[in-house]
Amino acid sequence: MSQDIFVSVLIPAKNEANNLKPLLEEIRVALVDESYEIIVVDDGSTDSTLQELRQIRQNGLNTLRILHHERSLGQSTSLYHAAREARGLWLATLDGDGQNDPADIPGMLALVRGEPGKVDVQLVA
Repeated sequence: MSQDIFVSVLIPAKNEANNLKPLLEEIRVALVDESYEIIVVDDGSTDSTLQELRQIRQNGLNTLRILHHERSLGQSTSLYHAAREARGLWLATLDGDGQNDPADIPGMLALVRGEPGKVDVQLVA
């Protein structure tokens, strides 16, 4: 765990080449005022997911860390792998297909900081 990173966003991804760029941009916008890292685990993708991730990082998303499985090990193993590598005090998980809204993360972080009046979130698990 790094003192500089408050939250690690963990994303398992398999064949999500078309979804990751918009998702990572949404995370960047949602966490603009936070100290964070994003860890995406490419879980044996057969499309261009790994290449897309490398391009996104090369284009300046320096908070992005990429982990890669040569073959698919499943979502649970991917999240476990990401959690073991995470440096943040807190962990947030999102699916690689963009079905979860990154804009919900700041509200959850406000709750763990004891600032519940800032957001309308009832549960952090």
